[in-house]
Amino acid sequence: VITKERNILFDSRATIWKDAAEKAPGKLRPTYNYANALLVEKRTDEAIDAFHKALLIDPSYPSSLVGLAQLYLRKRDIEKASSYAKQASEAIEKKVETTVEERDLLAASYYVQAVYFAQKNKLKKAHHFGLKAVETSPSTPGYILLTKLYLSSHQIPQALFSLQRAKMFDTKKNNPEIVSLQQDIVKMQQRSR
Repeated sequence: VITKERNILFDSRATIWKDAAEKAPGKLRPTYNYANALLVEKRTDEAIDAFHKALLIDPSYPSSLVGLAQLYLRKRDIEKASSYAKQASEAIEKKVETTVEERDLLAASYYVQAVYFAQKNKLKKAHHFGLKAVETSPSTPGYILLTKLYLSSHQIPQALFSLQRAKMFDTKKNNPEIVSLQQDIVKMQQRSR
């Protein structure tokens, strides 16, 4: 009965974690979980505020730093996105051993930095961070980004390889981004003949 009442009272994960964070001010876990729930619910500005509160508790908490990097990337503020991604990667790289979760966070921070350098038209650095992202934790978005970078520098074999890897890690069938990149590669191959 208590669980049913609680579910009626709390209409979302964010509401549950907000309640927990309010009942435990100064505690990182509920504050971070509230911010993350807002991120998942695409409540961007509220999530940014909540992640900043989590950073007041622990200024170098990588999960909060990556959350902010992703949110600022979503808002197309690549300067702030890159800054938080860099802070996250520096915090994780200092550790002697890392968990799987930390490696995923590290890969996400490298991905954001790759996007930053790609948008700044610094393709060598973008490639560097894109490769670091997929070497740290292979993912479809990382390989899609690498495919685009290779295409932009007309490196068709590398683009094909990255696209094949993107497909391997993709959970969607007929991912429109992958389909579009396949078409771009075919066009580029036809032009180069």
